[in-house]
Amino acid sequence: MEEDEDFENMFRSKASRRRQQQEDTRGLVEGFIDAMTQAAKDDLDAKVAGKPAIQKLKMLPEVERMLGRHNLHTDFLDSGILKAFKVWNYTCSIPIWSKF
Repeated sequence: MEEDEDFENMFRSKASRRRQQQEDTRGLVEGFIDAMTQAAKDDLDAKVAGKPAIQKLKMLPEVERMLGRHNLHTDFLDSGILKAFKVWNYTCSIPIWSKF
């Protein structure tokens, strides 16, 4: 009887750890996507103000490192990384003379 409870507790704790790890990973990915989106918005604001837009450029090494983590690809796609890329590309395509 006691062995069955120990056995069940062992699997519960493993499932609990796995669920916690998935939640942590999801939080990491969503936070990263939020940071990418904010950098793009900051660059857009700087570009409109006539200042250098360097936030995305400063973040690029981190983007390369995070996207190089193959185990996170599905999490990135599920969390909306493509929308973040759309914002990044949109802010790159606005010509500076468009504000005149």
